[in-house]
Amino acid sequence: MRLILIGCEYAGTTTLAENFVAWAEKTMGAFVNVPAPYKIHDHFKLPDFSHPPEFSETEYRQIMDLSPRLKEVIQRHNVFYHIPRAGSGGDSVMIGLHYEDKIYGPLYFDYLQNLAPDDPIMQTRNAFEDMILDGTPESVLILVKASPDTIANRMRDCPHHRQVIQEHDIAHILSRFEDEFVRSKLPNKLVIDTTHHTVEKSVEELVKGLGPFFTEEDKQRLDSHKQA
Repeated sequence: MRLILIGCEYAGTTTLAENFVAWAEKTMGAFVNVPAPYKIHDHFKLPDFSHPPEFSETEYRQIMDLSPRLKEVIQRHNVFYHIPRAGSGGDSVMIGLHYEDKIYGPLYFDYLQNLAPDDPIMQTRNAFEDMILDGTPESVLILVKASPDTIANRMRDCPHHRQVIQEHDIAHILSRFEDEFVRSKLPNKLVIDTTHHTVEKSVEELVKGLGPFFTEEDKQRLDSHKQA
């Protein structure tokens, strides 16, 4: 099982991923051989480009003081390292990957602006989806979205530590994620709107939507756990 969840900060990607992994562990024995810190890869927003524990305040300041060029290089290498390869095995859930970096980079970190398609940086970045398709064509791209008002309310009610987005950019960011989702070459796609749903309802909708994309191994694991 290979899932890539994308969406505006506060849309619910992390919450949905965490609850889906719990469902998959209980219902089909997924992620059983995956160490806890590696079940969900949610470290593609600057400054968090590493697994827990999170960077200290000193490290955070050092990262944010880097030049735009260095930030871009770090993120490009970070994504390249995490692109699933053929034969790598195991289940994985990625949140954001290169999709969110393509949106947040020019908006908040001053890179990827006005680069031509034949620029070497963009040539590498534009190859990421081909790498995914070559290595793990079963990957499912999931757009998690919510209304602008819902995003804004969640920002005010439960602000994230080291939040990336700004409220006045919400509509633009939602539109950009929609664009990237539509343009994606990945054939397996699914949209989850969390605006009016509880976490439980969103997980239920995700499980139902993934049905056509479950691999034979996934189906066998589901069947074996039903019979147990």
